[in-house]
Amino acid sequence: MKRINDTQFQAFRSRVEQHRRMNGYYIIDVVSISEMREAGLSDEEIMDALTDLWDDEPADREFSVPSNQMWADYRVEFAEARTHTIEALVGGRDVGHTRDTLPDGVAGECFDQFLALFDDMPKLYIRLGIGNSQYVFNRGVVAVGESKAGILWVVEGD
Repeated sequence: MKRINDTQFQAFRSRVEQHRRMNGYYIIDVVSISEMREAGLSDEEIMDALTDLWDDEPADREFSVPSNQMWADYRVEFAEARTHTIEALVGGRDVGHTRDTLPDGVAGECFDQFLALFDDMPKLYIRLGIGNSQYVFNRGVVAVGESKAGILWVVEGD
């Protein structure tokens, strides 16, 4: 997977990262998945590869993932993904902090700016637990389009 690091992505990433987490970090990335699509990989196989790329602790699927669990179970509609990601970006009381990391309006703009990086409306996944499990809160969104996939994720402790 080739990372996409164009000026639009750099501007987006800079905007988010100027709001430092009180006790955590961001995972922000966009990659090309065109080769995976051309090879005929399924969405499930693509999600396996993406989570291995972005997770601090890639899963040993043979032992740690239930056989009846699918990535599709974590797919949500736009409104739910947006609300969930805004809450993750804002932080504040929701994660045991006395102040918000981002104002609600800015967090919403960041989510919208993230989706603008895609040429199509991507499939959106939340509640994936990506990040360092030593932190209490691992939340955000993974977006998988036809040619690109991206992550806007917050890993944070209280």
